[in-house]
Amino acid sequence: MSASASTESINYGETAEIIVLDFSAVIIKPSNSVINITQSGNEYLITVNPTITTLYIITGTDYFGNPLEVSTTIYVNITVLNSSVTTNYNTPITLNAFGSSIYQWYPSDYLNSTTSNSVICTPLKTITYTIQGTDIYNVVTITYLTVNVNTFMYFSPSNDVSILDGNLLELSVEYINPNSNISSNQIKYTWTSNLFVGFPNNCVYSKNGSSIILHPYNSGFYTVNAYNSITGVLLSTDIINYAVIQKPSNIIDIDIIPIRLKDAVFNRNKKKLIELLLEYKKLSKKIIDFYYTTLQFAYRYENTDKNGIPFKVKWTTFYQIKQDSNEMILSFQQQWKFFQYINQYNNSNFKFLLNTVNQLFLEKPQKIQLTPLGITA
Repeated sequence: MSASASTESINYGETAEIIVLDFSAVIIKPSNSVINITQSGNEYLITVNPTITTLYIITGTDYFGNPLEVSTTIYVNITVLNSSVTTNYNTPITLNAFGSSIYQWYPSDYLNSTTSNSVICTPLKTITYTIQGTDIYNVVTITYLTVNVNTFMYFSPSNDVSILDGNLLELSVEYINPNSNISSNQIKYTWTSNLFVGFPNNCVYSKNGSSIILHPYNSGFYTVNAYNSITGVLLSTDIINYAVIQKPSNIIDIDIIPIRLKDAVFNRNKKKLIELLLEYKKLSKKIIDFYYTTLQFAYRYENTDKNGIPFKVKWTTFYQIKQDSNEMILSFQQQWKFFQYINQYNNSNFKFLLNTVNQLFLEKPQKIQLTPLGITA
């Protein structure tokens, strides 16, 4: 005689089968979750649909009339009927979980309760809740529920935009709520950088307007609020993320060229380049210092696993004009990678520029091979 379950753990709403052997008759308790009992000889197949973890006790007799009793437990996991739901900004929605005796919701943000199977959520942003359920035997199960919030905030470019470090990034937003009669000219927008998260309100700086222009060097996000400019009421809030990708050396090789020399360098007009270098001798010295001091030191430090600091390029670059930026900054990693690039590629713009500078101003007028210690030509 025995009783075994086809599965000992189910989600709320699922069924399980209990197989009972060597009984001539059976009684199962509790019976309120029993869906069906099928007999085949001395084997019983009992289908059950428990809503919480349940201990089933099966009693009966064997073929000789002797009383029998066996038991089995069907464990019910905490369950949500939908793992993702949607509501509008600041609009209540009821969230339900099933299958446990004790419930705990994490985090508590926007919830009217954290210990009920049914809670009311009034979200201001998309959020994922972890719901922990504990049954009568202190067995813990976990599930997750995401509440997506329709903020009616539409960004351009769309959220999660990627950009090369330091490049010009223009972000714009528009609040369009079909259920609102507020005109677009009544809406005021504020943009607050993630750099101010956790700061006191009097220390937070926000930008105003439907669009902002950035030159980001690090990934981040902005929290954008839309207000009724007449009443001051907050209409909605949303977050736009931007991912900054480190600029590769082949792009730096274009961006870093001095704006005064760009046509001569890009066109490989050596005669014109020499004229300009003689005219702007201070610029020529800055180019020499940049390569033989900044870049070579960066390469040597990198080979000894040392860290360096970012470098602000000391001349007005093609990048600054193209991106309408006040400065061009190279990270330490970009410095030594750019050094490698210059020495690896003969068609490098900066290598052409530097070789011309070397011919004019270094002691040996002949073309100098840019091959530092540790790198073979």
